[in-house]
Amino acid sequence: MGILDLFKRGDINSGVEKYKSTEDAVLLDVRTKEEFKEGHIPDAINLPLQNISAVNDIIKDKSTPVFVYCLSGGRSR
Repeated sequence: MGILDLFKRGDINSGVEKYKSTEDAVLLDVRTKEEFKEGHIPDAINLPLQNISAVNDIIKDKSTPVFVYCLSGGRSR
């Protein structure tokens, strides 16, 4: 797995299950803060796409498995 494991559009449930079964994984929600407040996957960290360069401040270990999601899959790709 690369640094970012992208969920396939329409397959979010299997992506969440894979995240949950991956030890020490991080789940990033790259939607806006407003979208995140409206609802999100439990334990997800909100990091809006426009701030993605801050990912190194959130995830220090580059070997950490990272799962990324958004509303439709476009931003998380």
